[in-house]
Amino acid sequence: MSERDLDVNALKMYSFLVFSKLEGAVTSGMIHLGDRLGLYGALASSPAAVSCAQLAGKTSLHERWVQEWLHNQAAARLIEVSIEENGNELYSLTPEAAVVLADENHPAFGMGMFHRLPQTMESLKALPESFKTGLGYDYDSYGPEGAAGIERSFEPWSRSYLLPVVLPALDGAVERLTAGAQVADIGCGAGGAAVRMATAFPRSVVTGYDISRFALDRAVAKKAEQQLSNVSFVDPRTNPLPEDESLDLITAFDCIHDMTHPQAVMGAIR
Repeated sequence: MSERDLDVNALKMYSFLVFSKLEGAVTSGMIHLGDRLGLYGALASSPAAVSCAQLAGKTSLHERWVQEWLHNQAAARLIEVSIEENGNELYSLTPEAAVVLADENHPAFGMGMFHRLPQTMESLKALPESFKTGLGYDYDSYGPEGAAGIERSFEPWSRSYLLPVVLPALDGAVERLTAGAQVADIGCGAGGAAVRMATAFPRSVVTGYDISRFALDRAVAKKAEQQLSNVSFVDPRTNPLPEDESLDLITAFDCIHDMTHPQAVMGAIR
């Protein structure tokens, strides 16, 4: 193709489109840092807009680096900027931004997926081989931080909706759980939902199933912290679902679509 065949305006627009994706990747990294370094939390907890120096002092970070981060976040329209009469810049979060970026108790909290961003990007090194072999990766390929990120993604929903909304919507579930039921939580991850059910319904026995050892480690630690005796966590490859129809309730929260063999899992549940 010769230079004469190119539409210059279309070329400019397409170049802009491509490089805008890089802009998003860089900003995603800055979002990860804002979460990891407590910058969003510090902004959210400030009663008024703060200067760069104030934010750096509040987070014990170097002011020069905080300034660069603030400029990125302002350019990405993730934080608010106001300029005083003396020219000083002040930064803040809208109430909605504070929820998404800093409130782990709200179902709209969005930092879980950014938590494991370094591990996600690290997988790029191995993906060329996957393209050749067709082989993928399991969750443990992302290490302990991968499990932590998934937990932070799921917990706000579980905390907000599982007990007050989801279980009451299942006909007879709450009554059965209150009386005492055998429960299996498939793809339990770090155990948040299983622990929550075991705590709310002490007469029930809950077993969480997951193949990620990092997630199971977090689940077992959560059980120990809560000192629960009616919940346990196992790997279904060594401890499969019982086949004697002894289970009263089987749950699978936001996980079937991520499984390598979802039909086999659904078959085991049936």
